[in-house]
Amino acid sequence: MSSSLYTVELAAATAYIIVPASYKKQKNFKWVMYHTGGGEWGCVITHRWNEKSGIIDRLLKNDFIVCSISVGPDHWGRPETYKPYQALYEYVRNNFTVAKKVSLLAQSMGGLTALAWAAKNSGKVKGLYGIYPLFDLESILQMDELHKKKAVRAWGLNPGNSLLKLKKHNPVNMLGALARKRIPVMQRHGLADKVVFYEQNAAGVVRRYSELGGTAKLITLKKYGHETYRGFFNPGEIVKFFLSC
Repeated sequence: MSSSLYTVELAAATAYIIVPASYKKQKNFKWVMYHTGGGEWGCVITHRWNEKSGIIDRLLKNDFIVCSISVGPDHWGRPETYKPYQALYEYVRNNFTVAKKVSLLAQSMGGLTALAWAAKNSGKVKGLYGIYPLFDLESILQMDELHKKKAVRAWGLNPGNSLLKLKKHNPVNMLGALARKRIPVMQRHGLADKVVFYEQNAAGVVRRYSELGGTAKLITLKKYGHETYRGFFNPGEIVKFFLSC
C-alpha cells in the first residue's frame, strides 16, 4: 500500500505531510519534521530520486509521518520562519494522532530553523539530526562573498547592527534549553566543507552542548564538503537515531 500526501496552507506557507500506509489513527504515532535547506521548498520531501528520497522512504517504512513547510529558499533562519513551523506542528498535532514530541531532521541552512525552533519548543522535541547543518548564525559573516551577501540581505544587516542582531538570534546561544531537556543531537558533517564551516558549526556545537550536559554525536567525513555525496544521507542511521530518542 502506498503513502498518502496532504498539502495545506498554514501561516502563508504551503505544508506537506506524508502519512504512511500503516497509519491507523493509533495514539502517539511517530513523526518527523524536516527543516529545509538553502534553495529548497517544503515539497522537497515529496520528490523522487533526490538525495533525501531514501531517507523519506525508510522513515515511512518504519511508521513515521514526515512533514515539512515552505519558508523560502533563502530563509537563513530568520525569526519569521518560526511561525510557519509552529503552525505545522500544531496542525499535525490537531489533525493526526501523533505523539506530542516530534523528531527534527535538518539539512544545511535548515539547521538554523531546527535548532532555534527546538530551543523555543524543547518540551515538544525528541531529537535533532543534522546533515551538515548550519547552526552558528554568526558564522555567516565568515562565509564566501556570495553566501555572505545573501545572508546579510536576508537579515537586513548593516555594520552597526550585524553582530548584535546575530548574537541575539543565534541558535547556538540557546543550546541550554535543549540540554536541560536531554534532547539528543546527531550530525554528519564534512571536514572539507567550505560553505558551512566544520569547526564553528559541527565541532563547536558538540563541544558547547557537551559542556552544558547534553548528548551530541558527530560523524565526520574527512574528504567531503558541502555536497550531495551519498555518505551524508544514511537512512538506516537516521531511523535508528530517531527510534532511540
